[in-house]
Amino acid sequence: MKRILLAFFCAIVCGCSMPPECDNSFSYPYWTDWANGKLISIVDDSLAVLTSNRRKIECKMDNEYVTSSRFGLFLANYRTKQKPLSIDTTIGITFTEARRVGYYSNSYFSVVENYFKDSSVLVIDNINNRFGFWKMGTEYVPFEGYSYQENYALSKANPWINENILFKNSRKLSRSGETWDKTPMLNTKSRQIAMLDFTGEYGWLNECLDISYIGGKILCIKIKDTEINKFELVADGINTDELQVIHRSICDEDKHENYHAASCLNYTIVLDGNYIIKEIIMPLYIGGSIHEVYKIDTERFKLSNTFAPVWVYYDANGTRFYNGYNFDNLDSIDKLENFILYTPRDLFGAGY
Repeated sequence: MKRILLAFFCAIVCGCSMPPECDNSFSYPYWTDWANGKLISIVDDSLAVLTSNRRKIECKMDNEYVTSSRFGLFLANYRTKQKPLSIDTTIGITFTEARRVGYYSNSYFSVVENYFKDSSVLVIDNINNRFGFWKMGTEYVPFEGYSYQENYALSKANPWINENILFKNSRKLSRSGETWDKTPMLNTKSRQIAMLDFTGEYGWLNECLDISYIGGKILCIKIKDTEINKFELVADGINTDELQVIHRSICDEDKHENYHAASCLNYTIVLDGNYIIKEIIMPLYIGGSIHEVYKIDTERFKLSNTFAPVWVYYDANGTRFYNGYNFDNLDSIDKLENFILYTPRDLFGAGY
């Protein structure tokens, strides 16, 4: 009775939730099912890196706790559904202190989004303060410790000069995209993560929404016109092309019956290798987010006019790839049927 009253008080007064109690129908410890594939990076015009994870659940003090996690890495075709070209399930982590299921977060250990270089992804172990490069097709990840005095997220990253790594930081959000308060940079030689200030010849980068170092050039995406959501692609300080975000009046109360103030669309523009991913945060009555992918021609540093359109939709059911659609009406995204979704059975086979 006390637990019920505590849960009620916590939910009503604090807005929190109690961790799940142990379930007598389970035999503890047990492993959860693998999750559907999640996009980490676009590799080329047809392949992407996906990740999946599962957790080991134990019963401690009448509550469920996560004591271990395992991660899978997959090279999959997002144009035509087929068996992944590469499958790795090397990475695992055991928590020195068990994490309550209700408060567990994948940020304790993460496969970093948008970073894929030399056939490797970046993995961050925030519990043990170490990082490593997980190379596709290998069975071993060499980890190195890092020092870091701040608490900015290390979940998305881009390559930077001298083999260093910049982490994307989304402390500020506006309707036109992300802006940065500070930029954490991992010095891969000294293994220190420190805040990078853009001054002097790099001062122009303070206006960028996202930056990266590709093909020997510093790439930047910045806002050109907030009224019509137009962005510029800049290479080494020279404007090379423009990008137009879909402009819709979904925030207009007169144009949608389910309008409310929290429903307005938000946009995020990020670099992912030599691709640009335009993310649209869907209104609350739809949920999830949809991403349109563009390709950068690294010979001219302009948007490619031969790259076939692809959209990526995230929601509670996983990551879905849509090829060739023109989404004039974003409200219909969750009703479309012709998409590619990689379930655990697709990733691991029938015996997963």
